[in-house]
Amino acid sequence: MNNSLIQTIKSNIQAWNDVRNTNLALPFLTSGYGICLKYQDYQNWKANSPQNIHCYIGINELELEFYMVDNVTDNQENYQLGNNLLIKPFIRRINPNSLPPGSTGFSPIHFVNNGISSQEAETRVMQWILSSQSWFQDQRNKLNSSNPGLGIVQVFTIPFSDLEELFDNNSNSNNQLDVYAMMALKDYGGNHDYNLELILAHVEQFNNPTPSNVKVFQDVTQPHPPFSLAGSGFKLLS
Repeated sequence: MNNSLIQTIKSNIQAWNDVRNTNLALPFLTSGYGICLKYQDYQNWKANSPQNIHCYIGINELELEFYMVDNVTDNQENYQLGNNLLIKPFIRRINPNSLPPGSTGFSPIHFVNNGISSQEAETRVMQWILSSQSWFQDQRNKLNSSNPGLGIVQVFTIPFSDLEELFDNNSNSNNQLDVYAMMALKDYGGNHDYNLELILAHVEQFNNPTPSNVKVFQDVTQPHPPFSLAGSGFKLLS
């Protein structure tokens, strides 16, 4: 891959690193809801038999952007933009096609119990929407007092097995439907307490006014920090 493109991506990731522990970071984090993954994205990564997907946060021309690459490619630094290294925008609307043509009614996404209850999934997403400001200030207070060098997330890890479950092993839906990774707050327990997560959701769309169903999978992602950055092969941070 062109080295200049890699350097641009690394510069965008560094731009996020420069502001992530300042007051400038929160407007970026709340400027969207999540990321959309396509079936072809999954197929491209699957060829490398990875364990995890690394989801980096960056800033590109004042817009939050995500750079997603499988851990095998990241370790080997054998990046191919559009194949194993994907640039994803921070989407501002989840499931824009959930309503049939001509309909003007409101059709919310519903969470279907699959490893995590619908109430728990909705609670985690709403905790982020409603409590992001107070959570962010709490993180900054912790950074100033007891956790130097940690701070707000730079990269998420997503177990590839969860993408396999969503795209290949879900017998009740079309495996080529999009998967959304939605921002939420989760209590990780211990010293990590509440922190950001991405809840993966396989959206099932209908050709009638019935709201879309979403299957949600529990404990699928980890934010780094607070989880360690060491020894994980996050080469785009260098």
